[in-house]
Amino acid sequence: MAPSIQWRGVNLHNTPLMQPPPGVTSNFVDPPNLINEVAITGLFLLAASGFCLCVRLYTNLKREGRLAIEDILCILGEICGIGKWAAFYSLALNDFCRHTWDIPLSAITEATIKLETVNQMFSAPGLLFTKAAILVLYIRLFGSVRWMRWTALIYITFISIIYTAGLIVVTMTEFKNTGPPGVRKVQPIPGVGMIAIGIFGVLCDIAIFALPLMPIIRLQLNRRKKVGLLLVFLMGFLTIVTSGVALIYRVQVASGKDPNWAGAHASVTTIAEIFGTVIVGCGPGMSSFWQNIFTKSKFYNTVVAAISSGRSGAGSKATGASSTLGAKPKNYAMLDGDTMPYPNGTIGSGSGGLGNKGGIMKDTVISIEMEANGHR
Repeated sequence: MAPSIQWRGVNLHNTPLMQPPPGVTSNFVDPPNLINEVAITGLFLLAASGFCLCVRLYTNLKREGRLAIEDILCILGEICGIGKWAAFYSLALNDFCRHTWDIPLSAITEATIKLETVNQMFSAPGLLFTKAAILVLYIRLFGSVRWMRWTALIYITFISIIYTAGLIVVTMTEFKNTGPPGVRKVQPIPGVGMIAIGIFGVLCDIAIFALPLMPIIRLQLNRRKKVGLLLVFLMGFLTIVTSGVALIYRVQVASGKDPNWAGAHASVTTIAEIFGTVIVGCGPGMSSFWQNIFTKSKFYNTVVAAISSGRSGAGSKATGASSTLGAKPKNYAMLDGDTMPYPNGTIGSGSGGLGNKGGIMKDTVISIEMEANGHR
């Protein structure tokens, strides 16, 4: 049995953070806990985003011999996501992924306060780096479309200001969060602030992932290639869903009914949003890896040749294998080296807003030579 911790006559070990609702009794022994969800979700998304990021970096280094700005931002975002998940999982190990009335006041120590602060401090830069990485990629791919280039730059400036301000608020609030263990606040950001950040996150995700739709739709491509190109960017819809779910939980935190339980769900969805945005940002790089590296590898050609040989007769094995080996992948038009028609222009090898070196590679840049009084 844990020792009794007293403060001003209150037994902190047997006193919950908040009183349970009518008909519910505090359970400090084996209450409902989200620790398994935190571990499984975090490890799965960490592995998935890490794999996508490694493929992206390998592709760019192999083809261009360097990393671009968006690659560095994506790496920083992944690091922040890992840091947030590690801090939050440590909180879960300290029994903070329970209902608020199932957590004793004695659980709030200097260590858990610092863990919660670190957990929240990784949120803002993680979201900033991952969203900025996608916007910088837009500038590279659609750099010759003036309105899109300037819109992306404005977005980057705006989200940098907002998320930096949020990071400062978290840090300064923690400095003022003084008092003995068990009575200090474990939630540095007020509920209203959490709702404001959540609303901004949803609107930001919608704006970012709607931004490239118009240029893509106006490309004069066949339906299959246009759908494939849209899918690369519309994967971002999943991050809109996660930020929307996070907003719902932030509202529940602000309601004060069960802030710790709702806050735990909000942290899980924020972690999913950070890792999910990394995966989305690696979409073009993954497609480029498939078309420009994997489909040209000896392993791929051997497998394709074996499949073709198995489907062909004995006399047509060699022909089937050679024709397959010479075939050119046709998944995503934007990641092909060929030029494609665009109203008053083409897409293909060209110069983007950040130059044509690095990034998802120069042959992925969409170069649109618009008329002077056209779509700029």
